[in-house]
Amino acid sequence: MDRELEALRNNICVAINSRNGLDSGRLRGLICDLVSDSSKRKLLLLGLSEGILDELTNSKIDYSFASGRLVSLLVNNYLLSEPVARWIVDAFAYIIGKKEVSTDLIKQPTTTSKPSGSVVEPTTTREVPSVPKEKIIWLEAWPMWRLNPLHTGGLDSGKQPRGKLAWNFKTGSCIYSSPAVVGGRVYVGSYDKHLYCLEAATGSVQWRYKTEAVYSSPAVVGGRVYVGSYDKHLYCLNAVTGSGQWSYQTDDCVKSSPAVVGGRVYVGSCDNHLYCLNAATGSVQWGFKTGLFIISSPAVVDGRVYGGSENLYCLDAATGVVQWRYQTDVFSSPAVAGGWVYLGSGDAHFYCLDAATGVVQWRYKTGDSVESSPAVAGGRVYVGSHDNHLYCLNAATGNRLWRYKTGGYVASSPAVVGGRVYVGSSDKHLYCLDAAMGVVQWRYKTGDYVESSPAVAGGRVYFGSNDGYLYCLE
Repeated sequence: MDRELEALRNNICVAINSRNGLDSGRLRGLICDLVSDSSKRKLLLLGLSEGILDELTNSKIDYSFASGRLVSLLVNNYLLSEPVARWIVDAFAYIIGKKEVSTDLIKQPTTTSKPSGSVVEPTTTREVPSVPKEKIIWLEAWPMWRLNPLHTGGLDSGKQPRGKLAWNFKTGSCIYSSPAVVGGRVYVGSYDKHLYCLEAATGSVQWRYKTEAVYSSPAVVGGRVYVGSYDKHLYCLNAVTGSGQWSYQTDDCVKSSPAVVGGRVYVGSCDNHLYCLNAATGSVQWGFKTGLFIISSPAVVDGRVYGGSENLYCLDAATGVVQWRYQTDVFSSPAVAGGWVYLGSGDAHFYCLDAATGVVQWRYKTGDSVESSPAVAGGRVYVGSHDNHLYCLNAATGNRLWRYKTGGYVASSPAVVGGRVYVGSSDKHLYCLDAAMGVVQWRYKTGDYVESSPAVAGGRVYFGSNDGYLYCLE
């Protein structure tokens, strides 16, 4: 790994030196700093550098289109701020000669000491916010339900598991909860009234926390685990030891999965409220009352929260004030990408709405209710239905590109990584399909329905089954 990084770093330096920009040394220093910083950021930069260079050097792709697509990828998949994402793309474009050196690129970069996990940013004439550690999604991690607070559930790159069992772990009851994978550990809830922390490599138990049945999927951010329980509480635990940090009691069970972003936790409850809590203390920032219980999990992006029950609500993330609402039965959790909100409904439709206004852009009718939550990657949306199908739709138009029929209903939510789609079915299988064509690559049979949603990290896929096992395939 170190040799690869050194080679990449040298190649970047040579590429920059071959250009005639007056301040190429400054640019070289900043990129080398980015590449040679923490081990996690090394992995990120290794993956991004080749992808960016490939996209930008493709003569068949218009530069403005390619650069815009790459900025969107960095913002949506890695949760970088847009100015930082734009700077990274422009820097690589400058290296390969598709962009001349600009004021933003030649300003002296910030080289002072920085917190672990932050991104080095250039000092420019405008203020560019730093990217806090908890907001960066790494290729070897799947830290929360649907991967990130936007709930996109997809990465354009990543190692593909082959469907061979690495290990399984038996709990005392069904696993509906979907695992989170962070720091070499897997976190998952079970109906046996426990939240488990397992070693990702072997499946050995690190700790377990006793509560009531856990349907909610944990979020692991900043060394803490956030998860809801049937005992009406949202819990915050130490991710290493499992010791309780705080808990917040609602008036009914918490089946919704928390989204953690910007020092706040957003989660729904079956007491008909969507809550915003301080992530450090558990104190309530605001609560929003809906007309029905909430099992859907909120998505958070650009200062707005998207979630609901009898309506899809768009709320101001800071205050909880309604921005707009759209009436439909919300069973699926929304995903937000490219300015659109994607959502499945109990009315058997899948919707795409304008994230700013709530106006419907398109809808697609399936054969039954849509409990599965969508994954968005590569200009496509992937979602399951109780009509037994997994669908792939054009994200812009809603046109069906393909569908695959399983042997049972699909309540599991798909994960898309590196051109493969992973999803469970009530026919007891986890499927891996080619994302482009919907052709099955492999399937793995468990002992019961697979309603848990897969998490893909480090070349492995982790998922639960109603047979009580958590599976790890490689």
